[in-house]
Amino acid sequence: LQETVRSQIMSTLVTSMNSKNNGYETVLATSVLNAGYMFVDKSLANARETLLFIYEDSYPILISIHGAKDGATSATGIVIFIEDFEGDSADDVMDSFIKYANMKEAQELFEDYFTVETLK
Repeated sequence: LQETVRSQIMSTLVTSMNSKNNGYETVLATSVLNAGYMFVDKSLANARETLLFIYEDSYPILISIHGAKDGATSATGIVIFIEDFEGDSADDVMDSFIKYANMKEAQELFEDYFTVETLK
């Protein structure tokens, strides 16, 4: 159960952020623009990764990768429709999630489930 919750928590948080900050039209757009891909890669067996891509002139995209024991892997992408989402450092990313999720539990979720690394 814990793995199931962990695999869904970030996309649920992003959907909540999009709805709280932009309204139901954005949630509809988010559901249409979500992308998913299934493939087999034995090197990703049991993988649980969440990647956040932040672009200068576009919306951030969150990618979740979940691998099963046999290497069957699911990758799902969701757009974060927040124009001023900060991502220059790990602290900025956490602060943005806390700010736009409008919930103090966001920090606890972040600390319990995720490690943030920034690449320049």
